[in-house]
Amino acid sequence: MAATQLVSSKDSSTTQLARDRVRLTTFGVRNDAVQAFIAAINRQSVDFGVVGVMNVPIVRDEKRTQVELEILAMKKTIDFEVSYYQKGINNFAVQYIKSVIPTFLA
Repeated sequence: MAATQLVSSKDSSTTQLARDRVRLTTFGVRNDAVQAFIAAINRQSVDFGVVGVMNVPIVRDEKRTQVELEILAMKKTIDFEVSYYQKGINNFAVQYIKSVIPTFLA
């Protein structure tokens, strides 16, 4: 007989597959750095499998005037569509928080 594992109602509410849109806005960053960041996110998605990127994010340049300096700011936005299991992202966040070493500055 095959063994089955029952999931309690407490766990079943957190194992749902979720989908979200995430907008990232950067200031003062050049295109090559933003493209490297997107590549790092895609690599992390493949390596860890916690979050899946469902689209090919496009970097959009937006103009934002900084009046006090009379210059144009380098503002870029990136829209991601991601999918993840709520339980998986929760476990990842808990592990990450536990691994952080606090630093106190006087």
